Amino acid sequence: MNTVKDTILIVHLHFILCATQTLRELNLQYNNIWNIGAEHIANLIQNNSTLKKLELKGNPGDLCFFVEVAHRLQHDKGFTILKLDNRKINDKEAQYFAETLKTSNTLTELSLENNGSSNDAMACIIDAIMSNKTLTTLNFAKSKINDKGAHYLAETLRTNNVTVTTLTLEHNQIGDAGIQYLAESLQKDHTLIKLDLCSNSIGENGAKYLADALIINNTLTILELRNNHIGDEGIQYLVETLQENKTLTHLDLSSNNITDSGAQNIAQLLQHNTVNYSHCSLST
Repeated sequence: MNTVKDTILIVHLHFILCATQTLRELNLQYNNIWNIGAEHIANLIQNNSTLKKLELKGNPGDLCFFVEVAHRLQHDKGFTILKLDNRKINDKEAQYFAETLKTSNTLTELSLENNGSSNDAMACIIDAIMSNKTLTTLNFAKSKINDKGAHYLAETLRTNNVTVTTLTLEHNQIGDAGIQYLAESLQKDHTLIKLDLCSNSIGENGAKYLADALIINNTLTILELRNNHIGDEGIQYLVETLQENKTLTHLDLSSNNITDSGAQNIAQLLQHNTVNYSHCSLST
């Protein structure tokens, strides 16, 4: 890390930004700016209303990316989708990004698929979502979210400010305890339309928690439960509930150790319910 070069750069930028009120674009790509330099740049441009475009690509400081994203979110009203897939966000970056997320009023879709962030980093980002009033689509697939992470998300969904309609949590590490938290939030959530819980560790108890939630919830229309461990007992809980539920239209239960007994219960469900039961695995 070359703090001397970063300091010299900041001094020059300070004079440039103070000397002109007309600078609209600043390209600093492929330099030698580290995190300390990125932080100084963020502070310098924080209250600058004329600079509309900032480019920091190709610098060694990981924070450069998030400073550029934050500036774009502030000035580009067409910037509505942000994909941070396959990117490990450290705790410091998460804190900076979280502050940006709290004040963003344009972002509608955020994807953090396959990131190796720590629990603290994820908690920081999820906490910021509670203050965001424009996000409608969240993707946390393959993000190593466990029961604790599911608890964070459940608390977020409980808040009145959250406008999320689609939540993807496939390929994580959520067990029945985490599902209990999410199911409890579903009883109070009135915005979520699609919930993807494929490839987690949901058993029959988790299925019961979801079944209890679906008795009360009247907004969820799509529930993805493929590749879990629900089994025939768990299917029975869902079938009993869905005979009364008039909202759910798509339910995926493929690869859940369903036998002929479970399939028979599902067949009875289809005679009385509007649910579009799309897939079923009868493997033991």
